[in-house]
Amino acid sequence: MTTTTSNKAFLSIHELSKKFGDFVALSDISLEIYEGEFVCFLGPSGCGKTTLLRAIAGLDMQTTGRIIQAGQDISVLPPSERDFGIVFQSYALFPNMRVAKNIAYGLENQTKQSRSEINSRVEELLALVGLPEQGTKFPSQLSGGQQQRVALARAIATSPGLLLLDEPLSALDAKVRAHLRHEVKALQQRLGITTIMVTHDQEEALTMADRFVVLSDGRVEQIGSPEEIYQQPQTAFVADFVGTMNFLPATVQADGVEVGGVKLDCDLAGINTAPGMTMAIRPEDFNFAISEDTDGNQWPIEIHYVEFLGSFVRLGIHWGADDSIRAYADVSANLYRRLGLHQGETRTVNLPSEHIRLYPAGRKPL
Repeated sequence: MTTTTSNKAFLSIHELSKKFGDFVALSDISLEIYEGEFVCFLGPSGCGKTTLLRAIAGLDMQTTGRIIQAGQDISVLPPSERDFGIVFQSYALFPNMRVAKNIAYGLENQTKQSRSEINSRVEELLALVGLPEQGTKFPSQLSGGQQQRVALARAIATSPGLLLLDEPLSALDAKVRAHLRHEVKALQQRLGITTIMVTHDQEEALTMADRFVVLSDGRVEQIGSPEEIYQQPQTAFVADFVGTMNFLPATVQADGVEVGGVKLDCDLAGINTAPGMTMAIRPEDFNFAISEDTDGNQWPIEIHYVEFLGSFVRLGIHWGADDSIRAYADVSANLYRRLGLHQGETRTVNLPSEHIRLYPAGRKPL
């Protein structure tokens, strides 16, 4: 994903922790977010991502740690003295105010602009979010996607340095959500505003973020670009949470691993191996299009079920001679038809060694 960011940290979080009584919601979070960057906080419910966003906004003060924004320590400042705009999942629009008045709210209360300047700014923002004719309507007269655009326009009305998005698309239906996430990303790039979005939706994070922060139990599991997180997950949790992953019991050997009686070559350099490990492999990394030039690991598998999922087909496979080892393999619908794959037949697959990842044992096989 291409975007314009600087190498200067706009927001720095240092050893931030948050406790609610004896419950530790965040534990020693440290990270830097760069100017103009779009960062997603990604993780399951209860992982601490919204708590971290609210700490940045000053809505839930951290127990320990510091937050630096644009060189200023804002750790103890109230929300009214912090430079951010925020969009909530519920939109939080004023139902008794027309759209234009909702957008103008921050301008009227936080700036000293004249009425004509405010009206001009509201018109500009309505055009920016694609709602130039909707200013006189009430929020209830708009669709969910339109209401979310109004909330976004209100959040950026005062030209804040930081935009915070708390699961802003989760209340929308799938098609509207997919369309709006591209609009939000395009708007963020156009404005160059540093943006943090909280989401539990990995697809949103993969399509919108320059980087994302994967959280689990109040701790950072991994920080990286979408490609890094997806292709090189550092922990089994990240591998499992982002995308679909097969986890299979493996025994480490001198130059590879053994899984269900099948010997697989893989690079063990830098891996802290133990006698028992878990091998992880993405379903799309199985290669059914075997040719004379295909290198790497090859062995026969049995297709025990076929699941049509539109643009691709998911195959349930038995692993070699060991029927207890099962996995998923994904192929495009086009390739599925071309190869004539069918339930119950045996085919040879290839698994490139560079796509094999190993983690400490503890994952259950499918």
